[in-house]
Amino acid sequence: MNNSAMMRRMLKPLQNKKGVAMIFTFYLITVLIVFVSIVAVRTLNEGLMAKKERESTKAFYYAEAGANAALQQIEHFINTDLYANVNSAFNPQTKATEIQGYAWANKPLDFLFNCALSGGVNDFTYNVDKTQLSNTLGTTVLGDGAYTYTVTITPKSTPVSVSSSSWNFFYNYKIVVWGIRGAVNKIMSATGDFQVTVQKDNIAKFAVSVQQQKLKDNTTLVWFNNNTYFRGPVQSNNQLNFSGTPEFDGAVTQTNNLANFYNGGNIKQLASDHNSTLDVPVFNQSFSRNYPAVSLDSSTAQTDLSSQAQGAVALSGNGVFIPNDGTRVTGGIFTRGDTTIQMSVDSNGYANYTVGANGTTKTIIVDQDHLTTTVKQAGLADVVYVGLPDGASNQGTIIYTDGKITSLKGTVQQDTQVTVSSDADIVITDNIVYSDFTSQVGNPADDDYIPPSAEGAKNLLGILSWNGDVRVAVPSSAHSDLTIDGVVVAQKGVFQVDSYNSGSPRGTVTLLGGSITQNYGAFGTFDGSTQSMLTGYARNFVYDSRTGAGQSPPYFPPLKASVAFSTDITDKVIWREGF
Repeated sequence: MNNSAMMRRMLKPLQNKKGVAMIFTFYLITVLIVFVSIVAVRTLNEGLMAKKERESTKAFYYAEAGANAALQQIEHFINTDLYANVNSAFNPQTKATEIQGYAWANKPLDFLFNCALSGGVNDFTYNVDKTQLSNTLGTTVLGDGAYTYTVTITPKSTPVSVSSSSWNFFYNYKIVVWGIRGAVNKIMSATGDFQVTVQKDNIAKFAVSVQQQKLKDNTTLVWFNNNTYFRGPVQSNNQLNFSGTPEFDGAVTQTNNLANFYNGGNIKQLASDHNSTLDVPVFNQSFSRNYPAVSLDSSTAQTDLSSQAQGAVALSGNGVFIPNDGTRVTGGIFTRGDTTIQMSVDSNGYANYTVGANGTTKTIIVDQDHLTTTVKQAGLADVVYVGLPDGASNQGTIIYTDGKITSLKGTVQQDTQVTVSSDADIVITDNIVYSDFTSQVGNPADDDYIPPSAEGAKNLLGILSWNGDVRVAVPSSAHSDLTIDGVVVAQKGVFQVDSYNSGSPRGTVTLLGGSITQNYGAFGTFDGSTQSMLTGYARNFVYDSRTGAGQSPPYFPPLKASVAFSTDITDKVIWREGF
């Protein structure tokens, strides 16, 4: 065998092994390719699934945002549009009669459809058979997604006539929302119910309401100036007078088109909210002219309030009376003759009223914990009655005199709502404060000033003169500043400081409540050039926000206009995915 043949024979096994290795390599590569493909496909699928899940989650969040927006829209339709439409009716009595008709005829959807409007356009539309109302919002873009919703309203139960001037309407609602993120939609629904209350509007809701901003002579103008701070709604059934840069935190309205501007002493009447650079009031909310007038409901008369205090008991002579049947209090606290009243809180936390009239002084202790009224009088045994001096209708403590109240001062107990009412003048002779309130911080002129507040508190005071004035007659040596917590009403008079134009500046009167008067009483005088106080008090009138939510002192007269509102739209909402 030659050498070459021998070499081929020796290499043949090696060549066979090389072929096997190549086959194995190809197989391994194939397996790896398949594995990598599977991993790649799985990774891609997982990525797509994760993306879809993210999109779905985002769509859910957009649906949730849309549902909350829909709730806010219902709130707006009722407590802004419906409220404004009912409240601003040109003829309040006609509007009240219309609403009464909806209640009596069991047509709650007609009431909502015809009275919830914005710019004259109905907020809701009827379905074909008029069994429900709806409002649909088109697509609203939000970030990288969007939402759309439909709100439907149906009656819940028959309307209820609470009184001749108050009605309750009951509704169910359903919100269906589509949250949109790319090609993914998420549906969410929410259901709930709410009540709309329609009632006479609240006279106590203003920081200032005045028929005309003049003294009682009906000619002398009183000015809002740099020493005037109004932290709440201001209203006039005539025109308002501005000098310098008075500041207003709430809405300001007047019935006239023209406002008066001091103009350095040369008064101008302008259909404007300012006078060049001389008189530039600061309206932090709005100033509206040609606004509907505000007036009291004539059906609520002084005699009604007097009867509540007397409790249908025949009272003879002058003095201080707590009407009763021998065991129970049947009325309020009633006096004849000029009267003095000091309110206080004793060591037990009970409200005390020390009331003097016609030479007789009695201390009336009102124990709300045990629902008793104790009468103390010097030289006589104490008398304890069951019940509270809260009038025949039990609305709250009432003190009424058919004469003057020559001195009113003191502290209102923290759980007490009380109205002090007189046929004639009421004279405030010292601080009148709530037991429960949040004190002011700083000076009213400071930017960081925090006004006082009674938000969340129960104590509430009304000071009501039917035919006289409410006057501040505090000795100049007694206070540099004065605090009055309560809503002051002088239906035919003014709220004014005695001797406002004499002496030197006395400080600031801070009123936590409101002033509702026929004319605008003077508190002090000022330098027309520098705006600095010359005599009397500066005003710091702070709106009690509780009155804007419908609270008022007991037995306060309402306005002719009605309001419609709801306080429970967002209560008891049931959420779910899908329809």
